[in-house]
Amino acid sequence: MKVKGFGIKQNGVQLYLGCIRAGELVDRFKVDVFHQVENPDGYQRECVETRARYFGRFIAAGNYSPSTVLVNLRGAEVKEKDGILVLPEDIDLWIVDGQHRVAGLKEASDLADVYKDL
Repeated sequence: MKVKGFGIKQNGVQLYLGCIRAGELVDRFKVDVFHQVENPDGYQRECVETRARYFGRFIAAGNYSPSTVLVNLRGAEVKEKDGILVLPEDIDLWIVDGQHRVAGLKEASDLADVYKDL
């Protein structure tokens, strides 16, 4: 998968900033949900469906959101050349911040085929 973006290093940690099509994001996202017994190492709360649905309807109505989504690529090798990040085709995008917005985009895609042109 090719994404417009660039890499930076901060305190020895490699970070990337890029722009991905909403359709690619909703097809690849995963959330590491905390559960006391089943997943005690998870770091996200469960998605509140009504909150995600509200955002999805907001987007489906033709509105925009300037908010970013933070993802973790979990050890994937990223190549960078001329403002393009090349990610493995089978990569999962683990949501660190923005799970309700991404779930809302998924909701919007179910309501209308909006996300293909975003």
